[in-house]
Amino acid sequence: DLKQMAAELQSESERLSRRASELSQRASGLADRQSESRITGHRLAISQAADQLSETISETIEQALRAADTAKRAAEAARVAAESARSAARSQWEEVGASARAVVENAKQRAARAKERQREAQVNIDMVQRVWRRIGDCGKLAATFDGSD
Repeated sequence: DLKQMAAELQSESERLSRRASELSQRASGLADRQSESRITGHRLAISQAADQLSETISETIEQALRAADTAKRAAEAARVAAESARSAARSQWEEVGASARAVVENAKQRAARAKERQREAQVNIDMVQRVWRRIGDCGKLAATFDGSD
């Protein structure tokens, strides 16, 4: 029961860890695609605007820089969130492990107490058997004396 519960908890912890890693990779990929998409869009706008006005080119470059900075911050936030999720999963697993160890230790102590009670019971059984043997021996001895009269 405890082994199965520990295995299930370990499996769940590993699943959460994998999920956190997947989310981190997804967030990083999304941030990269968003950054590339915005930069590509802005480059196209810059190219088209270069034919029209130099002032428009300057504004578009500023927009591209802001978009890249935003994407960079989003990627960093996603990385921090993924690390936080990993840390939470690790912490949860450590708590589960401590709890499982406590349960196992408690079970060991109970088993030791049960074994000790079993030993005590056997000692009592042996003592009762010795008393009955003595009673039987006394009965035989009494029968011997009764037979000699």
